[in-house]
Amino acid sequence: MIHGPCGVDNKTCPCMKKGSCSKHFPKTFQAETILDEFGFTVYKRRDDGRYVIKNGKKLDNRNVVPYNMKLLKKYQAHINVEWCNKSNMIKYLFKYVTKGSDRTKCYFETSTQTMNRSNSENNAPRNEIQEYIDARFLSTCEAFWRAYEFDIHYRLPSVERLTVHLPNMNFVRYKKGTDLSALVNSPAAKKTMLTEWFEGNKKHTSAHNLTYCDFPKEWTWDSSARHWRPRTPSEKIGRIYYVSPTAGELYYLRMLLMIVKGACSYADVRTFNGVTYSTFKEACEARGLLDSDNEWHLLFDEAILSANSYQLRQLFVTVLCFAQ
Repeated sequence: MIHGPCGVDNKTCPCMKKGSCSKHFPKTFQAETILDEFGFTVYKRRDDGRYVIKNGKKLDNRNVVPYNMKLLKKYQAHINVEWCNKSNMIKYLFKYVTKGSDRTKCYFETSTQTMNRSNSENNAPRNEIQEYIDARFLSTCEAFWRAYEFDIHYRLPSVERLTVHLPNMNFVRYKKGTDLSALVNSPAAKKTMLTEWFEGNKKHTSAHNLTYCDFPKEWTWDSSARHWRPRTPSEKIGRIYYVSPTAGELYYLRMLLMIVKGACSYADVRTFNGVTYSTFKEACEARGLLDSDNEWHLLFDEAILSANSYQLRQLFVTVLCFAQ
C-alpha cells in the first residue's frame, strides 16, 4: 500500500496531473490524526526514519496509502480505506455502485469511394448524428449472468402504492386532444384502486379480513383491466400515498383506511358499531382516534420510517399550526 514514486522522482506516473500528484502524495508527517478546517481526515504519519525501496526510490510513511490490515489479509487485494464523514464523499462512493456498466461512444465513417457510389444511386445523404452508437461493455461475468437470465436487480418486499381520494375526486390522466365529456363519462375513469377495493369486498367475502393496506398481500392490481384479482399470497405490501394533516376529510379517510376491514363503500368506512357518521372525522372520533394525541403519535410513528430530520420538524410545525 505504497503510493508512487511520483512527483520529481517519476514525472510519468499515472497520478501526475499538471506537474503534481493528483492524489496529493507524498503527505506530510503528522504526530496525531486530526480533522482539518474542511472536515477531512489528516492521518497520523510517524517520522521514524523507516522507509522501503520502490523502483530505486526511498518511500517513507508519507507515501503510505490508508488501509485496513484485516481486509488486506482476508481478500488478498489492494483496498484503500478512508474515514468518510462528508455527504459528498458518500455520494462519490455510491456513484460506482449505481452508474451501471462501462459505456463508450463510437461511430462508423463512410469512405469517399462509398460516398460517390451512394450519391450516384440517389440515396439519402449521410446522417452524421445517427452514425454514432452509444455502446455498452459487458464483462465475462455480466454476459454469463444475462445469458442465463438471472435477476439483474430485485426489491424485497415489493411495494404497491395505493391511491386515496374522496368520492368522485380521483385523478384522471388524459392526452392532448381527448374528448373530455367522453372521458368523464367513461367507466374506466371512475375505477381506481380504492373504488375497486370496495367492489372486491362486495363480490368476495374472503377479502373482508383485509384492510386496504393489506389487500396487495393476497390480491394484485391489474392496471390494464383496472380491477383487483386474486393472487398467491406473497410478501408484497401496500402503502397509501401520503396525505397532509391539513387536507381535512381526506386525511381522516386515510386514517380510517389503515384500520377498517371489508368496507364496500365510503359509507362503510364511516360506519362504526352500526352507526354511519356524516364525516370521516366524526368516524375517527367515534373510534377513539381523536380523543387524545394518539392520532399524532401514529402520524409520527409512520413518518420516522422514511422522513429525515428536516421533514420531521416541518411536519411537527404543521401539526402545531393546523391540527387540533
